[in-house]
Amino acid sequence: ELFGKHCKAYFELPVDYQHPDAQWHIERTINEAINTATTEPQAPVQINCPFREPFYLDKEADIGYSRNPQIINIEPVEANLTEQAWEKLIRRYGQMETVWVVGGQNRMDSTLIDLLDRWKTPIFADIISNLHPLRLGTHHQDISLSKTSFQENITKPDLLITFGQSVISKNMKLFLRKHKPLQHWHLQMAGTAPDTFQSLTHVLPVSPVTFFSHFWQEIGFSETSISEQKFWDKTEKDYQNNLEQYLKEQPFSELEATWHLMQQIPSFSDLHLANSMAVRLANVINFKKAPTDVEIWSNRGTSGIDGCLSTAVGHALNTTRLQTLLIGDLAFFYDQNGLWQKELPNNLRIVLLNNQGGGIFKFISGPQNLPKTLPYFLTPHNRNAENICRDMGLDYVRCSEKEKLENVFSQFFQASSRPKLLEIQTDMDRNVKVWQGLKNLVG
Repeated sequence: ELFGKHCKAYFELPVDYQHPDAQWHIERTINEAINTATTEPQAPVQINCPFREPFYLDKEADIGYSRNPQIINIEPVEANLTEQAWEKLIRRYGQMETVWVVGGQNRMDSTLIDLLDRWKTPIFADIISNLHPLRLGTHHQDISLSKTSFQENITKPDLLITFGQSVISKNMKLFLRKHKPLQHWHLQMAGTAPDTFQSLTHVLPVSPVTFFSHFWQEIGFSETSISEQKFWDKTEKDYQNNLEQYLKEQPFSELEATWHLMQQIPSFSDLHLANSMAVRLANVINFKKAPTDVEIWSNRGTSGIDGCLSTAVGHALNTTRLQTLLIGDLAFFYDQNGLWQKELPNNLRIVLLNNQGGGIFKFISGPQNLPKTLPYFLTPHNRNAENICRDMGLDYVRCSEKEKLENVFSQFFQASSRPKLLEIQTDMDRNVKVWQGLKNLVG
């Protein structure tokens, strides 16, 4: 149990691999491990493989593998509620004046997006929810809800419907914890349900597609919050228009670099977001014109910077789709050995935001006011990735000028025989200033 609660289950193989019963037991254990990992809630499992010394076989020893292992399949089950439960939910739903839907981290699901596009109620979607193709979704609630004056003008929800895992928007969390809805329904097939907003009243063990499909069939669509949806839609459009103009007027920053990335990333590709500032920058930018086939990946949950680079490399090795990683300098240098592969795939693109330190600690309240922030939080350095790219076999490009950004990204995404890394060199204090100005883009 080396990984503790980070794994769904732990398995140990026998030391003896020779006896037929031991071979059967190994196959049985591996079957159980795979089925456990892939059933809801899906999560990693740990398998320990013990070996007796000596570890090395004789030169003449034969190494063979079972050609026909016994495979045990578990057929998927679609969970549903009883008719009485559906009737009770629909009745309660009709009693609520304002309904909000909040999507947490989730896989891309075109059926779910189609259903939510018919839902006439405010839908809030962080970048990691993979709901960016929504025509009327709200994606910048973290900035809007950061202003007290804005909060005073919105109607608080009577019913909150949530699904998915982590939510990035801290201001959304704080707002809903302060203004608790009368009812909070969380859609989750299995496992312990989080109570992120400290208001949970019902856990519904159904998929979001099942839930919204059933409601669509029963009530057509919700008109309870249609005026609220229009309000949030206008806020969203105003923010997007103001953001583009705002960035044009600001000095070169990692926020602007992220904007160009989000606008120019090619179709039929995946975007990996490292933790700390990378995922937050992408969240406040999002897509202006949402590509319906770009899926977002991020190692949320524990939210450490460990393994963000390795995850993107591993994904690139197992797909032909273009894999783009947005990552900060500390996360990149911490995991640089993730590039130590015999052959890195040419579908890998890395956008490295290098501000010479852990810039997030200047963005968030608390550490920025401590006298020891510089040496103990920011970890300043003067490294760049040029030599790492030379050693590991990546094409390297550096950009530190505002005027070159658009053209640099255009060339960066072109096909090549080797993976590429684009290093964006910015000033940390300037990044903080540009970030703080975002609050002024909403009313």
